[in-house]
Amino acid sequence: MSAFTLSLFRRIRAVFMLGASVVSLAACEEITTDPAVPQAAVEAAFAEANPAGRSSVELGGRNVWLEAGMFEPICLEEKHLAFNDDPRDRPAGSPPRISPTYASQRWITGTSERGVCVVMGTDPKASVTNVAFNGEYWVVDLDVAVTDPSPWFECLQRKHKHLQVGVKLKDEGAPEILGDLSLNRGGCSPTLPGDVERKGDGRPMKAAKKAPTRQKIMAMMTAFDDALHEADFAAARDLTRCVNVFESPMWEACSLAELVSVGPAFLESRSRDGTPWLEYTLRKPDDIDRIVADKADATLYHVMMKHKRSGKLRSFTVQWDDGEWFLFGVVGQKAEALTSMRFVNDLHDRTKRDILERRINGEKIDHNGVSTEEEVEE
Repeated sequence: MSAFTLSLFRRIRAVFMLGASVVSLAACEEITTDPAVPQAAVEAAFAEANPAGRSSVELGGRNVWLEAGMFEPICLEEKHLAFNDDPRDRPAGSPPRISPTYASQRWITGTSERGVCVVMGTDPKASVTNVAFNGEYWVVDLDVAVTDPSPWFECLQRKHKHLQVGVKLKDEGAPEILGDLSLNRGGCSPTLPGDVERKGDGRPMKAAKKAPTRQKIMAMMTAFDDALHEADFAAARDLTRCVNVFESPMWEACSLAELVSVGPAFLESRSRDGTPWLEYTLRKPDDIDRIVADKADATLYHVMMKHKRSGKLRSFTVQWDDGEWFLFGVVGQKAEALTSMRFVNDLHDRTKRDILERRINGEKIDHNGVSTEEEVEE
């Protein structure tokens, strides 16, 4: 045998032995490692990624269409949760998008830096269903559940409710988890509010003894602005009274979702903020003008404003209830995106005030006073 042939033979033998060693090591790990070790690693990682509290999913975007590739499109439409976009109109490379229905948007109770947060349930839990070694790393299958699941949870794609992740066990250091266990939460907080109700109540009737002071109104404006800036929509709603003409009873039938797309008026605007609640009318709270009593409802007062650019006369309204003053909001126009509570309703204007009262009394008209009843052909 020549020296070259002998050298080549030795190289081939060395490569073969190395491969056999790798296989042997992998097999050794499979044999000697207790499956409970990778299982415990995944359970700990899941608990860290999903602390007790609200389980939510981040929907990317702030406009009509929200990125939502984690849901089954047919399920969303069958449950009347959302409308799906046309893939042909979707930006290249972007995930499927949806537009939530007015009825289902009440499960959207917060925002993140890149979108909005929809409630899935509370206290996510994972049950390990299988642990196996695939020759390179351990594969762990889990079933995910939440307490009090919302209809949105039911429409998650199977792969988001039945997870599969890998685990590499190293000689030193913590096990390496191969996969995402965050359940699509993104930037949504585990302290996301869970109040999704549009409860409704009776109309406030007790008249105020006197008009609110400028100082009181300015303090309310500032507190409301701060709450919106902090994305604390529960605190913001506590500063309001509202009428929602799409609900029955309609007084106080406003969910947190009706404030999610409302933003601060005086603090610097950010990408996560909705339309300023004063709709760009004032620069600062002390720019308000006269305070005028409503001619029909003794609980209401209108705060007059002059638009900072056009000089046009506008107004927002405050209401006396339970011995306190509140900002008065109206949900009266459904939007293509999220339907919002509006505050600059110009109810000092007799025509607009009359239209709102007619709607409150059950007349089938829109915010412009146009009939919403279909004509019946004879």
